[in-house]
Amino acid sequence: MKFLLVLLFINNKIKMNFINMIKKYFNITLEVLFLAFGPAFILTALGLITGGILAWGIGYTSIFLFCGFMIGLLPGCIFGHIAATQTSSDKRLSYSYAAGGIVGIPIILIGIVGLIYKLITILI
Repeated sequence: MKFLLVLLFINNKIKMNFINMIKKYFNITLEVLFLAFGPAFILTALGLITGGILAWGIGYTSIFLFCGFMIGLLPGCIFGHIAATQTSSDKRLSYSYAAGGIVGIPIILIGIVGLIYKLITILI
């Protein structure tokens, strides 16, 4: 009987350690997702939207959407990965916003130029 109680205690201890390990991993994963990848992917999505506006303005929809996707996603993933490997959350956040800025802002500016071009062609 004592052996079964000891075995049950060890089994519960192993379960609790496993559950705690999963909770810790899940918390780290959520922090990395929100701090590291969040702003980069948000600005990548904005870049895709403005890339779509540019494509609509000029007319080469599939080419511009694909290029906007690649220009937006690849550096976002690279800088997001760099941000995810940093030790402190401040470094993660700074790399994340750097990723978002490098990725999103030029694409957004290109999209604004495309929107202005489309408005000019509609008005003329």
